Amino acid sequence: MRVNNKDRIERKLFTELVKLLHVQAKAAVPGSLLTGACLVIALYPVIALDKLLYWFSFIVIVSIFRYVSCKVYLQKNPPVEQTSYWYGLFLIITLLGSINWILLSIVLMPDIVIYQVLIAFAVASIAAIAVPLFSASRFISAMFVTLTLAAFGIEMFMLGDTPHKFIA
Repeated sequence: MRVNNKDRIERKLFTELVKLLHVQAKAAVPGSLLTGACLVIALYPVIALDKLLYWFSFIVIVSIFRYVSCKVYLQKNPPVEQTSYWYGLFLIITLLGSINWILLSIVLMPDIVIYQVLIAFAVASIAAIAVPLFSASRFISAMFVTLTLAAFGIEMFMLGDTPHKFIA
């Protein structure tokens, strides 16, 4: 009887943490869109517009998925038995968001240092904001931050000169 009670409490706690993820993550949507839009405007002089628009379109698509997923979850208030499904969906959407910022760091990195610094600030800001927004799941928070920052760090390190190694 005691084990069942412990399992029930753990499931309820996990359900509350997943709910908290969905409540807090809605705030990530305008932040991602605003950061992405500012980067498109700032990087327009040094990166082809079609690449920037493809990248920004990916941000928009992931943001729509995140917003709709959070809204549906909060309206539906799914039972405890469906918590793993919603956690998995949240994880996938967060992974897609991380891939978006990885693409910025690797594919869209310009050769001009001032623009690289701008991207460094943007990526660091997104990663820093993700920590409290995804704090209900250490795994999701750590995954997003690690993937996002590691890609940027590797890109800076591979450029080879001393300033870029320092940034990395």
